[in-house]
Amino acid sequence: MSKVFEFSEDLGKAHEILQHVLTEYNIDTSRLYSTGLSQGGYGTFNLNIKYPNLFAAMVPIAGGGDPAEANKLIDKPIWAFHAEDDAVIPVAHTRDMIEAIKHAGGSPIYTEYPKELGYNHGSWVPAYANSEMIEWVFKQVNKKQ
Repeated sequence: MSKVFEFSEDLGKAHEILQHVLTEYNIDTSRLYSTGLSQGGYGTFNLNIKYPNLFAAMVPIAGGGDPAEANKLIDKPIWAFHAEDDAVIPVAHTRDMIEAIKHAGGSPIYTEYPKELGYNHGSWVPAYANSEMIEWVFKQVNKKQ
């Protein structure tokens, strides 16, 4: 397994900080959302694999996850983004993960920007500007909380 598909110490610290914030503030835990780009895209997949009931939805961008763990995400609302011409993070990392989730029985949404658009590693720019995705995220509610 590639190191990027592992749960890192930094990701563990981020989870620890989130847990602290959740205890200190009045937060609707049924509406926690996870997103990240590039290494944060890997982190989004890895955090949701380790804690599949924590977030109501996830939006990984230009990242990837371990396809062997895809079964942990079949009930998770996911909208992933990647650019076909990404020269930093192989688009296959997102493609493989999305296909594995579908094969396991999940229904993720996947938007891949064609190379003709020239987004390269900047796929988060159009992804975060996508009002349909933003509206979709805020409709997700975690019923496991």
